[in-house]
Parts: sequence; C-alpha cells; structure tokens
Amino acid sequence: MVNSTGDSEFISTSDLLEKLIPISGDEGLVTERSIDLDIRFALGSAELDHASLAQIEALADALASTELSDASIKVYGHTDAIGSEESNQALSEARAASVVAAILSLVEFDTARIESAGFGEARLKDPDNPESGVNRRVEIVAVYQTVLIEHPDEQSLEHASSIEVIEVVPEEGMMIIE
Repeated sequence: MVNSTGDSEFISTSDLLEKLIPISGDEGLVTERSIDLDIRFALGSAELDHASLAQIEALADALASTELSDASIKVYGHTDAIGSEESNQALSEARAASVVAAILSLVEFDTARIESAGFGEARLKDPDNPESGVNRRVEIVAVYQTVLIEHPDEQSLEHASSIEVIEVVPEEGMMIIE
C-alpha cells in the first residue's frame, strides 16, 4: 500500500490477516477479500526489490497461518499504461508469477491453492494518471469456498463430510456450507 505522501507502507502479517480472512457482512459471509500490496517494480521489470521481498515475507507468513488454511489465493499483476497493451499484459503476468515464486520459496503452500494472472493496464489503480508508478502493483485475493445446496437431504450431506454447515434456511429449503 502507499500512504498519503506517496511513500511505501509496509503491511504486517497481522494486518494482512485482518484484510484477508473472511468476515460476516450484512449479506452473509464475505467469501472473497483482497488487498493491493505495494510490491514495487521498476519500469518494464518483474524483478522484486529488497523492500518488496520483505512485504512478501509477511504475506508468506500470513498464508502459512491457520486463519488462511482454507483459502485459495490469487495473485494479480498490474502495470501502468506505458508501452503496448501486449507488452504490458506479458509484464503483468511475469510480475504475478515472480510474486508467486517468491511466496513458494519462503513457505510450503499447496500449489493447487495459488494461481497468478496479469491484467496489464486494464485495471489502473490511478486511471487519472495512467503512467503513474502506483499502477505497477500486485493484488492479492483470498477466496473461500461457499456452496449453496438447494433442498439438502442426507445423501447430499454425506458427500460433504468435511464441510462445515454455516446456516440452515429451512423455509427456503437451502443450506449454506463451506
């Protein structure tokens, strides 16, 4: 994250957990949480600098915690609008992949639970300043599985033995499970 003065702001492991663990909202359980990390990249580069590696270490610690053990993680790379769309797309994918590689070098994490993708210049953080460095970033998304079973019966719940029942809504014949 970047503070109001434009300086890089380190996010601690506990703050990362607070931003990524599921919460209950007005509409029920929020099953997707995200945070933009201030992972700095030089113009046209996917190489991580020293400050970025420290932030990724805090992220790796958060991902290794029991609070995030049920989450799938998506790492999205972004670029500024300097350069062609094609080169920015490839660069954003390389940035996301370099963050995933750094995470996996620091902590044992099931690779089936982590994926990366790039969005190039399609999702600028500061669209009023498309060439700004704040657009060169990585977004981390924690996704939690929530399933709705219409008209639950014993047989459908037999196959969900490792799933925790969150809420039963008998008048609607539905059950929310995760």
